[in-house]
Amino acid sequence: MGSCCRSDGPSKSGEYFILATACEVSRAEAITALLSRPIAILPTRVGEPILPFSVGLFSRIRALKRPECLLSSLRTAIAIYIYSPRYYLALSQPNSLRFGLDARPTDKVSRHHRKVAGEAYRTSCRIGLLDNEH
Repeated sequence: MGSCCRSDGPSKSGEYFILATACEVSRAEAITALLSRPIAILPTRVGEPILPFSVGLFSRIRALKRPECLLSSLRTAIAIYIYSPRYYLALSQPNSLRFGLDARPTDKVSRHHRKVAGEAYRTSCRIGLLDNEH
């Protein structure tokens, strides 16, 4: 499965974490640049886990938008991050969890969302997005 599936192995609770590459860190930095403060859910270094967002987290992130930044820019930056192959891979892991702004687990990723994310990941592999992620 290549480097796109690197993991530290299972955590104590059995989840596998997909680790951020320079690409995910760059995408996270683009989001952070639009906010009044950093949020713990985003990776800041290569090798940190990619944490799936809680459903509805955008409204909490939007509240942190810097006044001079456009809402559309924030939406775009988040979309680039969450619609990426490695984010899909993180969502699709068995027993995957969703996280809040503080990087604390909030709930499990539903079976349906894991399935859809897995399909989106496989599609991105088929069309070669993993080779051209940046």
